[in-house]
Parts: sequence; C-alpha cells; structure tokens
Amino acid sequence: MPSFRSLCRGGVVLAVALAAGCGTPPATNLIRTWNDGNIPQPGFTKILIASAFKRADFRRQADNAFLAEMKKNGVVAVSSLDYAPADGPMNKETLTQAVKACGADAVLVLLRTAMQSNTITTPGKDMPTAGSPLYDHYTDAWGKHYEPPKVEVQEIATVECRLYGVPQQKVIWMGTCKVTNPATAPDLAAAFARLITETLVNERQIRPTLK
Repeated sequence: MPSFRSLCRGGVVLAVALAAGCGTPPATNLIRTWNDGNIPQPGFTKILIASAFKRADFRRQADNAFLAEMKKNGVVAVSSLDYAPADGPMNKETLTQAVKACGADAVLVLLRTAMQSNTITTPGKDMPTAGSPLYDHYTDAWGKHYEPPKVEVQEIATVECRLYGVPQQKVIWMGTCKVTNPATAPDLAAAFARLITETLVNERQIRPTLK
C-alpha cells in the first residue's frame, strides 16, 4: 500500500541525491493559522474528516491518522469514507448526506495546494597539492582529503487544513503546513495529524468529550 508520503509528492517521484552525508530530516511545520473570532467557544464536538485527495488509499491513510489522533485527544471524529465512495471524488450531495448521517457539527477538509523542490549544494574538498613533501602530504591528507560535493533535492509540500462549521456553513479555522522531505518520513500521516489535532484542541476550535 502506498504510504501517505506519496500523497505529498502528488505522484511525482523526486530522487534525493546525496554524494555523502545525510539530507535534511523530514519535518512538518504549521506556518500560519487563521480563525473566525466571532464563533462561540469552546469548540465543535463531532468532526467529519474529509480528505480531498484523488486516490482512495491516500484519503484512507489521512483519515485513519486523524481518527486515531483525535481519539487520543478525546475528540469524537468520523471518516467521510464511511459514507462516500472510496474510488472517486465526493460531491456536494454526498458530503451533505455524510454530515447528516453522522451528525457532525464540523468538517475538517485536507488538501495539498502546492509542491516544490529546492536544490541545495554543499562544496566538496580538494586533495592536497601534488608537490607537497612526503611527510607534509601524509599529514595534510588526514584533514584535507578529497570529499565530493553534496547535492540534495529537498521536497517541500504545502498542505492546507480547513475546519468548516456545519451550522455556520463556512470556514471557521484554517491552517497551512509546510512538509519538508515527505519521502523520508514513514510516519508522516501520524505526525501531521498530531500537529493539526493538538493545535485545534489548544485553540479551542474542537472540544474533547470522550472520557
């Protein structure tokens, strides 16, 4: 089964070429958030997770990660895949029926909005000069031996999360994440879900009701 990291690559395989050393470790950063300050607190209590990804396996991995993380935080959540076809997009009618069927008061929509790659080059080291005396050359070789340049192709995915209030019929909260090197993160879905869920709970956009 393809992993959630393939989702952030959008199906495009980018090789991380490293002549030596290690590349930039994977990381998920929440770079900005917005919320409608007119919505009464303390937050929504039943969340429908609706990942807007074309492939059903990607949607399932994302939804399952959020279901597990919200349960850990005491939040009631349901996957839209319980009410929608797994092999195609979810239209307005299907989403409306899913919201009514599960009794959700909020819908969390996840979507990838951009994908880019940066090339980072680190210069290498040259060999000692050929004209060095024997002992100088040997001594220099320990600290001046040749090292090839390091070239890293760094993947950066932009993922947007929108929390819609069902009674309000509009966006209540929005967060934008930058995910660095998703191809090297086997547990990206869990880390991503943890970051967003904890932020929503801390900002009182969603409310724990499970004991």
